[in-house]
Amino acid sequence: MPTTPSRSALPTIRIACGAYDRVAPLADGHVTADGYRLEMQLMDPHDLPGSFLTCEDVAMAELSLGQYVQLLAAGRDDLVALPIFLAMGFRFDAVYGARGGPVSTISDLDGARIGVPMYFGTSITWIRGVLEDFYGVDFARSRWVVGAVDGAAGEPRRHHPAGADVSYVRPGDCLSAMLRRGEVDALLSYEIPSAYRSGHAERLIADIAAAETAYHAWTGIIPLVHCLVGRRADFANDPARYSSLTTAFTAAKDMALARLGDMSCFTTSLPFLPRPVERAVEMLGVDFWPYGLERNRKAVETFLDYTVRHGLLSQQLTVADLFPFEAMH
Repeated sequence: MPTTPSRSALPTIRIACGAYDRVAPLADGHVTADGYRLEMQLMDPHDLPGSFLTCEDVAMAELSLGQYVQLLAAGRDDLVALPIFLAMGFRFDAVYGARGGPVSTISDLDGARIGVPMYFGTSITWIRGVLEDFYGVDFARSRWVVGAVDGAAGEPRRHHPAGADVSYVRPGDCLSAMLRRGEVDALLSYEIPSAYRSGHAERLIADIAAAETAYHAWTGIIPLVHCLVGRRADFANDPARYSSLTTAFTAAKDMALARLGDMSCFTTSLPFLPRPVERAVEMLGVDFWPYGLERNRKAVETFLDYTVRHGLLSQQLTVADLFPFEAMH
């Protein structure tokens, strides 16, 4: 009778990603990948690109959609993504105006001086696109200021489309301080700026929950931020790897959602946990963190449209360019 090899004898796949509840079952062994031993390297998501792109020992890593499409457009055809979206989220809470300043409503963003942590960040791309499509904002006359939201940062990366009105924060300065001094009128920031905490800024979308619900009802989109990326040769040489990893990551995510739904003892440090979970189920269904392209194809297509509209890419990529192995599985 054949024996099942111990997991230590299986081929090892080292994967770098954030320490999320949706990957915890893979890290602690509650979920395994058929035919492989997964070595989960959990780390700060901001450090992930370097660990993957410069270290051959890391087989797969979580990358932002924006960085992934830039790599593909630059000719990195050795990379391939799985539709395992490790980061996603609505960012209607990320739009701020200076209290008492010239931007007190969304429509005031037209022609305003707007601070952003980076011009082409994935979350910023989504925020800007949603403001255009859902709120009708025209950014053609807007002026952009790029730099750290808070803290005395160094020289910011200078990366923006030709012809855009873009300036950069001086080293040692930050956008919150500039907003307090009246040098920027608004901020698009997924991090809560100190200017908001100190009362110098206010959110421009008052009823965030209503806006998220209306946007999803209108589009069916959950904005996608990060996906799981590996090396094309690994999947071409070992086709079973794709389905095994997809199945394992999906099972881990499903376990995390089930744990969130267990109200007998909260698994997340949020004392009023039932209400956010109930709202997510009512709005998005039981699988409120969906993987795969069936429910996310429109979101991927919309993001790719934004990459051309905002000048990140000169030629639009397709869903098949990002996920070439998905059709085979």
